[in-house]
Amino acid sequence: MLLDFTVVNYRSIYEPTSINLVATREQNHKERIPVLSKRYKKAVNPVAAIFGPNAAGKSNIVAAMRVFQKLIKHPPRSTDAMPYDPFAFDDNARSEPTSFEVLYERDGVIYEYILCYDSEGVVEEYLTKILSKTEQEIFTRSSDGLTFQTLVEETPTAVKIKTLLESVPAKVPLVSYVGEINFGVDAESELLNPFWTVRDFFESVLVVPAGAVDTAASGIVAKGWMSGITKIDAGISGIHREEVEPSALGVGIGEQQQFVKELAINGSPHEVETPNGRFLLSNDNGRVVFERISLEHEGALDGSRSLKWSEESDGTHAAVRLLSLFSVLTSEGSDRILMIDELDRSFHTALSKSLIRSFLEKSGPNSRSQLIFTTHDLLLMDTSILRRDEIWVVEKDRRGETQATVLSDYRDTRKSTDLRTNYIQGRFGGIPAIDPSELLKH
Repeated sequence: MLLDFTVVNYRSIYEPTSINLVATREQNHKERIPVLSKRYKKAVNPVAAIFGPNAAGKSNIVAAMRVFQKLIKHPPRSTDAMPYDPFAFDDNARSEPTSFEVLYERDGVIYEYILCYDSEGVVEEYLTKILSKTEQEIFTRSSDGLTFQTLVEETPTAVKIKTLLESVPAKVPLVSYVGEINFGVDAESELLNPFWTVRDFFESVLVVPAGAVDTAASGIVAKGWMSGITKIDAGISGIHREEVEPSALGVGIGEQQQFVKELAINGSPHEVETPNGRFLLSNDNGRVVFERISLEHEGALDGSRSLKWSEESDGTHAAVRLLSLFSVLTSEGSDRILMIDELDRSFHTALSKSLIRSFLEKSGPNSRSQLIFTTHDLLLMDTSILRRDEIWVVEKDRRGETQATVLSDYRDTRKSTDLRTNYIQGRFGGIPAIDPSELLKH
């Protein structure tokens, strides 16, 4: 689970800006709040809704997580440029590193991981294990070199691990480098477990940029949308599946083989989406079966009929993709974190609310999945769905710097109508200052 995400000196964010998901003492919707192990005495919100006007920097929070994730999962090579994009409106920012920090929980233990980098490479990196009353530093990386507090004993395994890690390239995070090294039998050492938790955490994060659910891209996609698509009042009555040849996918042999390889690894049917449509791959006694998926629509005169994927509206495509993403969150035992920019894009408020409600209905003390989203839709600022400590407002100050505030910091903001009224009146910030008379002036 994500407890806190802090960004420094990235795009419109200069000073430390955090989205903190640790629950306050608020009693509203308390029954659906995940609870960490007893030693921490902490509960964590399953959702964070981020509101704000255009160009306030909401998307930069999501983009920061995407860059952070890519640095860990796919670190730069020596010839690659670092994704260094500092704050533009302060000359000092260009000589300062970008910093990303996550406070997260894996297997009942809280860790803090910090990565600081500039255009040349990693400047500082820290991993700390947080216990109930104390902290244990796992490693520190700085201009002074590497320090491993958990590898201080001069055992053969510790010496080998430390020696290998000290050869980390300048542009590669140490926690990523661990996955590239052949430690041999020492890879199973408990000394390496904290390092693996960082990569495991980022594997659980699914970042969806604005518009991503609106556009098609070849690749494996989440399933689980079929039961929900008939319930969104779009005239869809069912799903039609038709076996086709692999060539019907409209992708090259290499991509087909990758889809089949994924089927062999997971062992269960999965869906892929290509420019030619949406397809289901399954294994029938050793034979790979490709099926084209189409949606059946109710007809006023001649009953239902199936439409090709290309004949479906962009809204239907987006609804299927969004339902697929939410199915990942609500699957049994899920620990996935869905971070989606502009949740309300192309969707009616009723659908957005229903998706959020369906997710939260399955949230409780033992659940571990989370939803973080940005939105312009004020009707989602609703305390019948969200707690005040789950509602964030983002705005820019006079020099173009993004700031984030949680509504639980404000008093007397309990009713949804009061929240929206106060927001529109600018009490929380986060609304554009527009003079209509100047908007289209020639």
